[in-house]
Amino acid sequence: MNAAAPSVLRERHGATLVIRLNKPELRNAFDLEMRQGIAEAVFEAREVDAEEARALGIVYEVVPEDQLLDEALAMAARFHGAATQAIGISKNILNRSFNLDQDTLAELEAAAQAMVMKTDYHQDAVARFLNKQPRAFEWPPKRGTPGGGR
Repeated sequence: MNAAAPSVLRERHGATLVIRLNKPELRNAFDLEMRQGIAEAVFEAREVDAEEARALGIVYEVVPEDQLLDEALAMAARFHGAATQAIGISKNILNRSFNLDQDTLAELEAAAQAMVMKTDYHQDAVARFLNKQPRAFEWPPKRGTPGGGR
């Protein structure tokens, strides 16, 4: 498979359809409640259904299988115009956050801010602000626009 191509893995475990998008080798950020819920399911050797997975924060949303592609594409469209470098760096820091102390996290945050301030996206955002133009990205998106202002 081409390393640059996005990967989509589909697995069925009983009644649960597991779909991994983008980089399946990387875990998503966990919070303590999610970890506790996962640990309980593992220790009790029980399956977690889709609604419980959503309640625990393991999945973002539960949709019928026949609507999955449309919903995934709609979710991706909401990030149109977003600062991809900033999102990537933030995801990386979040993924490491449970294994690092507060001082290291603060250093990573400062380094991340320094990096993204040098991007074309940031320069464009500053220019838009100074020229009183709408933002290229707005969350949540305004109705009728994929990612906000443009």
